[in-house]
Amino acid sequence: MVVAGEPQRRCGVGDYARLLAGTMSTGSTSVVHMPIPFDPVSRTHLFGLMKVRQGVQRQVLSALSPRIVGSTPGVVHTHYSDFSWNGVRAYEDCYELLTHQVMRLSRSAPQLFVTLHEHPWFRHRHIWDKPQTVADRLFAILARQYPVPLSLPLEIFRRHCGIHVHHEWHKSILIDYGVPESLVRVIPHPVPACRASPQTVDGFRQRFNLVGKRILAMTGFIFERKRYERVLNLLPQLPDDVIICLLGGATGQSSELYLAQLVRIAEGLGVRSRLVVTGYLPGQDMNAGLLATDLFVAPYGEVSSSGSVARCIAAGAPIVAGQCPTFDELSEGGAGLVCVDAESPEALLSEIKRVLGDNEARGWMIAKNRSYAERHSLGRIAEVFQAWYRECLGTRGLHH
Repeated sequence: MVVAGEPQRRCGVGDYARLLAGTMSTGSTSVVHMPIPFDPVSRTHLFGLMKVRQGVQRQVLSALSPRIVGSTPGVVHTHYSDFSWNGVRAYEDCYELLTHQVMRLSRSAPQLFVTLHEHPWFRHRHIWDKPQTVADRLFAILARQYPVPLSLPLEIFRRHCGIHVHHEWHKSILIDYGVPESLVRVIPHPVPACRASPQTVDGFRQRFNLVGKRILAMTGFIFERKRYERVLNLLPQLPDDVIICLLGGATGQSSELYLAQLVRIAEGLGVRSRLVVTGYLPGQDMNAGLLATDLFVAPYGEVSSSGSVARCIAAGAPIVAGQCPTFDELSEGGAGLVCVDAESPEALLSEIKRVLGDNEARGWMIAKNRSYAERHSLGRIAEVFQAWYRECLGTRGLHH
């Protein structure tokens, strides 16, 4: 399993890879971290970018070259988000470099699989698909992208043995833009276990002064694209015992600025005391917060796949989510999640009140989440991946 960034980086994609690797056959899977900086390095800082690229080259050799480690793994499964691999422009794109370096291992090269957590094509963005300027062409040649491909993403995709996506709409977009259908496999986002003792859950409520309150939670790292303000603006119209709890913290400057904006909104509405921000929580504390929650809300304006919502499903409480292809598929697939037009304050408020006040509907949604979590547990999804590896490589009993 290959992920971008240092091991200590707090990252949902990194957590995903580590959980999946840890669920596969004992001793068969390891996680390799590529030294990509958190803040992207522009190609205008040429020497700094060269240093980053050299770090990736060294890591590929040290982790995969049979001359270094004695043997090459049969499968390398990478995890891709364009936010993590230093962007998508020619020469800046360190994921393109990784795939190129793996191919250079020649006959000893492992088969390359990728999970696309995020991709510009999922947002219908193609601005860096091909060179736009003389500088683009120069940097493409420096990156050994010669002859310069008409579509760099398509060239990169064709270097893989298999491309994993979480949703059918992802697959449709890839095929529409030229990726061979045979390469693409839809495997739903795994649902990790969510366990904490009743005492730990009670301790969470006491720690954040939530005893006797109904918790309306929004989960994960705090990013503007999650559109938390859509729910926060409704808080004065909800009963006084309803508290908004942000289960997670800010990461990076833009995230900190967005959190400060949310606090100002709460102060302006006179509900600052009803907005609780936990900050980053380690595993057991996060599970306790999830299990203490009465209703999850995901009013996102844009989402590709969501580990945060997968953890909400694991906790069991009902989920009210914004209308989008990802959440529509989760609902149709049996999750206890209802979709609503999150751009309509009236519709969002009405659905939150309905679910909070309807015990029968809540019980039905909780049961659906439990069933969905069992069907898509980490163990079952890991088995699906292992079967896919064997299918693609045409062999049985493959160690990866």
